[in-house]
Amino acid sequence: MFNYENHNIESILDSSSKIVTFIDLAGYQKYFKTTVFGLTGFNPDYAALVVNSKKGPVGTFREHLGLSVALGIKSFVCITKIDGTSPHLIRRCKQQLEILAKSSAVRRPVFHVNNLAEAEKAAVLINERTPVFAVSSVTGENLALLQHFLSRLNPVLSQSESAEAFKAASRFSIDGVLEINGTGIVLTGLVTR
Repeated sequence: MFNYENHNIESILDSSSKIVTFIDLAGYQKYFKTTVFGLTGFNPDYAALVVNSKKGPVGTFREHLGLSVALGIKSFVCITKIDGTSPHLIRRCKQQLEILAKSSAVRRPVFHVNNLAEAEKAAVLINERTPVFAVSSVTGENLALLQHFLSRLNPVLSQSESAEAFKAASRFSIDGVLEINGTGIVLTGLVTR
């Protein structure tokens, strides 16, 4: 794993066997349209859904889970801030996730990842299960498991399938932006393909 501070893009590409691109989308209701645009416009292979261990899977998390299910994007969950949360609240958060994942809308039971072997297995099971990682950015707890999991994920489409999908994609040339009361911003333009 590289950090751009110490490397340029060419050296990263030359020395990498896999490139994982993260698109950080809004986690607030106010920016839900931006999240929808990001998930539909970039067509990611997977979605990382982040839930605060103190609050559990509420509000926007549920909307993001529903959106990823509706779009057919396989997702995994990162429970964050476990360093500052009581074990009781972490257990409650995991139980709430289990209920959500088993629901008729999702139908992908959780798979809690606690060691490297489970991280490896989670990458294989992601089509049927929802991997869950409990992590801390402060202490680094379980971040190695998440990194190992990401390194084992396979792209949904091969390079040739991705190129074909890009060629076949619709094109919309924006030539105007309107602000309509009660509706918001409306784009005008021409669909060229």
